[in-house]
Amino acid sequence: MRSVGLRGATRATKRFTTRSDPSHTSAPDLAKREFRADRPDRLWVADFTYCSMGSWIVYVAFVVDVFARRIVGWKAARNMYTSIVLDALSMAAWIQQSPWRNQPSGCSRLSCTATPPPWPPTEDLGGDSTTSR
Repeated sequence: MRSVGLRGATRATKRFTTRSDPSHTSAPDLAKREFRADRPDRLWVADFTYCSMGSWIVYVAFVVDVFARRIVGWKAARNMYTSIVLDALSMAAWIQQSPWRNQPSGCSRLSCTATPPPWPPTEDLGGDSTTSR
């Protein structure tokens, strides 16, 4: 198709999850691109991305414990505010201090209720958001 100048139809628009300001300096790379840890909670890395859900977009931030290779904090919302990342970090910090965090998962130890999260989510600045629970 490319050789004859044809391409597929798309409704997608290019989205950016990073809006850099050239006048600001970048944060230092404290991990120095060495994504290895000798114990849990020694190094966390975070990512911020989006998922297309048909006609709307969901932005997701998550924090990963490099040693355990598991997500320790996350937040999803329909807006792209800094509070999404801060809430994911807040959740990770709360889980890190939780007395049950090292228990094996399983139905015998799981209790689900419809209460607000115990970590302090920040206030969203507008839009419809979903707090991670």
